[in-house]
Amino acid sequence: MEQALAGRRHAYLAVFDNRDWQPIAWGTVRPGREASALFRAVGQSCAYLPVLYEADGSLRPAGWPVLCLPGGNRTLKPDTARRQRLRLTRKYRYSYTLDDCADYLVGGRFEAANRPDFRDAVLLGSVERRPESRFTRVDVARPGVYRYFRFVGAPGMHCNIAELAVCAPDGNRLEPRRVFAADGGREETRPAMAFDGDVLTCFMTERADEGWVAADFGRPVPIGRFYYLPRNDDNFIRDGERYELFYWDASGWRSLGRRTGTMESELTYDNAPANALFLLHNHTKGREERIFTYEDGRQIWW
Repeated sequence: MEQALAGRRHAYLAVFDNRDWQPIAWGTVRPGREASALFRAVGQSCAYLPVLYEADGSLRPAGWPVLCLPGGNRTLKPDTARRQRLRLTRKYRYSYTLDDCADYLVGGRFEAANRPDFRDAVLLGSVERRPESRFTRVDVARPGVYRYFRFVGAPGMHCNIAELAVCAPDGNRLEPRRVFAADGGREETRPAMAFDGDVLTCFMTERADEGWVAADFGRPVPIGRFYYLPRNDDNFIRDGERYELFYWDASGWRSLGRRTGTMESELTYDNAPANALFLLHNHTKGREERIFTYEDGRQIWW
């Protein structure tokens, strides 16, 4: 950084705004054999990039990204000699309001039957703890042949779910002939929305206490597994969408390759450098993307 500051009067700190680095503070350069810049009253628990303005108004990095933490600063210089496996489930930071949406599912259960009144219902699974804000896969222990499948909401709760996907043992998705429910829900949360493939729509019953939404496949079909999704922000890894992971090195963002999302809602990168700053870009759609580090098997957002 000393060479970059030589002859400069001011340096700047930038933060990432989901698309690029934006300067938000400036400091006076202190000249000498080891030139440096001092930034006062800098917020903590944030990632900063020191930058300089060029004559044409463009920005040039003046050092490595730095995490400003309560216990001291940490420089994010990637260690390419130490590699790690990354398991990525999101492209944007997690909002704790998503926990409230996921809590609606806890205590709910999944059933299959061959009678529309579900008097011959077979329990296929249940939601015992708060699910993540992405698709959860449930493998049926004893695959059977059923015409109907439904999700029953928890006792005392509205049946509230964004998406259900039922698959045959070979993984092919089973498309319902019709969707019906204990009650019709509201206009903006109709039963069909639980099976419409749109993760940003949802079904919610008008009344609480074990409401349900069901699919009729028209004939008995083999059910091998199913997926369920709570209400969400559509920032998890999506089936069929194209992603690219980058890390910040001396020349800027460097690609670690592209991957296509699946219903398992996660991407794996086996050869990522340690102590790096990462960015996961969705080439298919969306604007919300956030820088992160990878700590103890988790994405930490900055």
